[in-house]
Amino acid sequence: MKCINNKSNQNINEVNTEVQAIPSEGAKGTEEELSELFDPIEQDTQKQLGEIDALIGSSPDGGTGELLQDGFEDDDPFPVECLPKTMRDMVKAVHRYSLMDISNVAACALGAAFTTLGKGICIKNTDGRRTFGNQAIWIGAESGTGKSLMFEPLMNPIVEIEQDALDKWEKEVRPDAVAEIQICQRLIKDLLERCKGEDVDRQNIRQRIGEEETKMENAKRLLNRPMLYVTDATQEAVETALAKNNGMISVLASEGRKVAKNVLGKKGDSLNIDTFLCLGTGDSMRVSRASKDGRNYDIKNAWGNMLVLVQPDMILKILQHEEAIPSGFAPRCLTVIRVAPDPIEEGVAIPQGVMSPWNAEIKELMGLFRLGEKLIEVEIPPSLSQIVAKDKSRIARKINDGVLYHHKECARRWTETLLKIALVLHAWINGVKAGDVSIAPETLNDARKIRDWFASHQMESMGQLDGGEANHLRTKIIHYIRDTQDRTKRTRRSIARRFGIKANMVMNILKPYLESGEVLEEKEIHPQGGQPSYVYSAK
Repeated sequence: MKCINNKSNQNINEVNTEVQAIPSEGAKGTEEELSELFDPIEQDTQKQLGEIDALIGSSPDGGTGELLQDGFEDDDPFPVECLPKTMRDMVKAVHRYSLMDISNVAACALGAAFTTLGKGICIKNTDGRRTFGNQAIWIGAESGTGKSLMFEPLMNPIVEIEQDALDKWEKEVRPDAVAEIQICQRLIKDLLERCKGEDVDRQNIRQRIGEEETKMENAKRLLNRPMLYVTDATQEAVETALAKNNGMISVLASEGRKVAKNVLGKKGDSLNIDTFLCLGTGDSMRVSRASKDGRNYDIKNAWGNMLVLVQPDMILKILQHEEAIPSGFAPRCLTVIRVAPDPIEEGVAIPQGVMSPWNAEIKELMGLFRLGEKLIEVEIPPSLSQIVAKDKSRIARKINDGVLYHHKECARRWTETLLKIALVLHAWINGVKAGDVSIAPETLNDARKIRDWFASHQMESMGQLDGGEANHLRTKIIHYIRDTQDRTKRTRRSIARRFGIKANMVMNILKPYLESGEVLEEKEIHPQGGQPSYVYSAK
């Protein structure tokens, strides 16, 4: 995000003076460096956008160094430099391979990273509460833009882990469980036969039958197919998967239209989200629907993350539903909808030297955390806890002051999102030592940059440009393109500057007019070189 006027800069300086971070013991960096961790950048409400409120946080300079295809320069790239090296290298390689928007690739890779955490690692807050990595990410991309090409290499190691577990289950675990059940059933039958006599030690027989029943129930649990993720995510499927997999399941879908329809419900008048909400809240569940074997499910502290790739229209249908925000579903989802030109070149194969470390990292961390036998608790140093507390307080002030009032449901989740992102970065940076070291200042800083980027796009996805302000803005942009009395060219950049929006938004707003032919776009190559300009004219 960028400052749009001098008053914004004044507001920034006023807010910056509010936060003075205290360095943690043994932490790297000076007090001055720590105090810069959460310097927020505040934008005033833009006149052209009516009542659209500004976000807190800053979008870091430096970007990714990547260009979208056809010379389109991304003016708000995902801060890829904040990701751990293995993840960062894979993101860039998959971007070059799939030709997908690099910000979409980065968001997808982060979703894969969250999948490795499960209930095996958490941040233990100073107040005793725990924060787990149960984060939902929805990525909007049109059909034919490379969603599957992006998704598959990032998810391959997760698929392989599940397949290896399934092979072992089919060859070893399931046969042993079936045999154990048969043995228990036979022993129980024999014990019952003994009850026919008169001289019977009933107490002893009851005890032994109880022991065999317990063994049989334990064996039946081993008949559950090991499962890390589902793609056809109905509420019933998710509930069953949770009950049969230690209360953990991921929803991973490269073509998530069916997932979106399941969330919307059959009639669309009420969202089908109760189970999906429990994935993000970590609440326990008692499923009242009887299963096929006549039992109900009790699921303690459900955990789940979501990574859903779907066409933008389905995300907007969910987010614009009257229940999406009040229910807490939309605020818990990081949503990204990106518009970029179609690629005009062939992709480049992912180097084995990048793919192999990614696969190895996913498998190692999955074994350490999600499939691990003990909970790893990560601590935050007192100084960083104060910074996190100030972040939450600052958001609350902006809600109370009216700056973020209309987005309060989302904004209240931003500090929690910050901790979740910090957790996944910490886990990937430290691996097996994650429980032995505290969150580092630089890790929290990187998490803040990523959180701010997602918060910005979350606000866009919530429909800031789909109400009356948006229609008014579209009308003004079209009028500006038609009005050529000043003889200046109407370029994408000039429109973005004039109306205080991003170049990416200009593309989104003008897309229907370009498709209908009402507005024309001409690519202009500069003789001196550099990035081309996109000039618009109206019929």
